[in-house]
Amino acid sequence: PGRLAEPVPLAGWWSSPSDPYNFLQCDNEGFCEGGAPGACSDQHYGRMCSNCAPGTYRLGNFCRPCHDNDGAAGQFIILVVFLSALVCLGVYILFRPTNPFATPSITITYLQILVLYGGFKVDWPSPLLPVFNAFSFLNLDLSLLAND
Repeated sequence: PGRLAEPVPLAGWWSSPSDPYNFLQCDNEGFCEGGAPGACSDQHYGRMCSNCAPGTYRLGNFCRPCHDNDGAAGQFIILVVFLSALVCLGVYILFRPTNPFATPSITITYLQILVLYGGFKVDWPSPLLPVFNAFSFLNLDLSLLAND
């Protein structure tokens, strides 16, 4: 670099490619590597390198890689369903109904509500889809019997 070299931002400073002579000091010096206008460290991008790259998330002053938690979310939901069923069983044991049809009726209603959750426009974890499909027969769709 001599007298005729273009000015470039130093480490900890950032300049926009559209306005390369306007230097801004980065909030975190490690995010802006300096050099070419718009240059950021590996896991950052955007104005003053303030955004975490896709596939990462901000934790304090660092961008951490995202982990595949689809399995964990499905396991958590299955655990909640299992614990709910366990609570229902405990309530049944403590307060046995005099009507012998009450427990099957409550169980079927619970499973119908569970299947209704599967109809929501949510990107459910793949381990839950068979659970929703397994009990879908409990939701009788009477509109199928309609005479069109």
